Amino acid sequence: MAANAKSKGALVEVQGAVRRLQRQGEVLIGRLGKDAKAFATKGRAELMRDMKKVQTRVDRSVRDLERTLMKRLHAATEERVGKLEARVAELERRVFEETGESEGVV
Repeated sequence: MAANAKSKGALVEVQGAVRRLQRQGEVLIGRLGKDAKAFATKGRAELMRDMKKVQTRVDRSVRDLERTLMKRLHAATEERVGKLEARVAELERRVFEETGESEGVV
């Protein structure tokens, strides 16, 4: 039961990260809309310069969002692997105790 509760906790944490990413994406879309309105009144050269700035901002935001999500997923995965290793070690210990075999045999 405790492992299930912790798995749910990790899932809730990932869901929270996804919600934060969604909010950040919505903010970015809002900025892009405002920028698009401002671009309508600018000349071609100025528009191209501003588009490069926007593209840089978008690229940076996407990289930051990806990095944040990957860190959270990686941490949850490492935790689960560690728990599984501990469970396997405990099961091996029990098998060795029951069978009387040495640990190096299996």
